[in-house]
Amino acid sequence: MKSEPGKLTLKRLALSPYHQDGFRQQEITMLNELDIQDSNSNSNHDFYITNTSFDFTTISNEDFNHSTKLMIHPNSGYDNIPAAFVKNATYPIVLGNKIRARAVAEYTLSCLFHHMTKLKNQKDWTSGRYWNRKLLEDNHVLIIGYGRIGKILEASLRPLTSRLTILDPFKLKTSKSEEIKEKFDIVLMATSLNKSSLRMIDSTFLQQCSDTLLFINGARGKLVAQEELISFLIKNKNAFAYLDVFEKEPANFDDFDMLKNVQLSSHIAGVSMSLDQMILDFEREVLSDFLTLTKEDFNILYSPSLLQNRLHEDQDGLFLI
Repeated sequence: MKSEPGKLTLKRLALSPYHQDGFRQQEITMLNELDIQDSNSNSNHDFYITNTSFDFTTISNEDFNHSTKLMIHPNSGYDNIPAAFVKNATYPIVLGNKIRARAVAEYTLSCLFHHMTKLKNQKDWTSGRYWNRKLLEDNHVLIIGYGRIGKILEASLRPLTSRLTILDPFKLKTSKSEEIKEKFDIVLMATSLNKSSLRMIDSTFLQQCSDTLLFINGARGKLVAQEELISFLIKNKNAFAYLDVFEKEPANFDDFDMLKNVQLSSHIAGVSMSLDQMILDFEREVLSDFLTLTKEDFNILYSPSLLQNRLHEDQDGLFLI
């Protein structure tokens, strides 16, 4: 489509497999309402929308910087975007973390309580009132990650247990917990993937966990050394894992055939019936704010969502946290 002279244009760089039929037309309609023209041409555009399916190694900053004003990444994951690309971008890159945060947190909580609270339908009244179950308070719970998802999990679980540890080296200087020295009984993953968190769940970490560990990962597959987790589950039959993400995707579920103590799903923790509409609402909100606010006010308002604010550098170089 050839752009109209003087009209703001936007190009979507990739679609995700979870989008329902009609999503793109709805998106184009939304853009038209904002007087922004959707375009597939290769010429420079004012706005871009991307996602984790897009291969950033095929482009450079020079492909964008000439006229680009804004890039929207309506995903919580951003490990496909090189840190150097973000550093050299002359325009804000806005993340859509909040879109899926509640859904992923709800997936995690659903797995947790599905495992812990196995309700049985009783056909007759039982006077003994015996229920052989452990409460959350009887378990040492670890939440790894203290972003949007981690904070929802903490707010949900803190009233139920005092034995809660939160680990996030980039947001918390010390663990936000009591000094609990015992092993972890429940581990909930809610952190981003970067070089410091890659394969952090390995055999060394699992030695800090009980042999009845409940492990739930709806975050990123590469946070886990998969073979080492499988070995742990084979050895500890009373442990259990809910896995929605995997080291290699599409995942080969045959790798887990020998296990009875695992439940698998296909990277759907953040997906819901309303996901497309939430993405459209988010895109509209960001574009509307960009068109109406000053540059300074926009950057202040979206400071928590700017990918540029996730840049971190250590002795080994630059990376995103």
